[in-house]
Amino acid sequence: MNLITLATKKTLKETERQFRYLRFFSSKNFSSGDVLEIIEGNKKSLALILKSENLKNFKQEIKKGELPPKKLKFSKTGENKDGKILETLNFSKVKKKLAKEKLNSKDENKYLKYFFPTKKKIKRKSEKIEIDKKIIKNENSTLSFSYLEKREKKYTSELQELVDTIRNYFNEKKVSGVGSFSYYAGFLHNLPKTEVWQIFSEAKELNSSTEIKKRFFWKKIGNLKRKK
Repeated sequence: MNLITLATKKTLKETERQFRYLRFFSSKNFSSGDVLEIIEGNKKSLALILKSENLKNFKQEIKKGELPPKKLKFSKTGENKDGKILETLNFSKVKKKLAKEKLNSKDENKYLKYFFPTKKKIKRKSEKIEIDKKIIKNENSTLSFSYLEKREKKYTSELQELVDTIRNYFNEKKVSGVGSFSYYAGFLHNLPKTEVWQIFSEAKELNSSTEIKKRFFWKKIGNLKRKK
């Protein structure tokens, strides 16, 4: 049995790198760069194999329930069924593209273009600035710009971005106490951010309600905190 790490066209659209990859169990062994057809959700999707590892190397993780208990599902119909390898891409080239924030390729290979399509430039409409009508009594008066209230959020640290992302996903609204920003920050600030992102990613992948996903997240965070 092997632990397979892969990416699909859907996962590679994720802006955060740690959400771009999925892990599954499979009795079949693959090589890095292999392209095959799998079932993602309820639909057929091409998958790019990033890594295939022997499950025996993860005994401790399995006992602790830290690995996703999902079996890799292959297409059962069509020419590409049962995990047929369609092509093996140059993995050194793939790795370079995975390391970039913007994934794109002008390569003629049809499968590489599937995973890394050339991104089209989106023309943004110029923003109209609406000025609230006020009577300016003197040169020290301040104008109120409504667009400032809708400006993009800025983060001064990775922790702030992490907490804000997780709270928004779990629909947390409280300004104090359990569920507040300070509540999350207090629990997460001393933990390795990469491991927190990984736990959050696993919670998102659960086919359950948001409340169950949140309980799963906090249970994993509690286990991680006890280790530290």
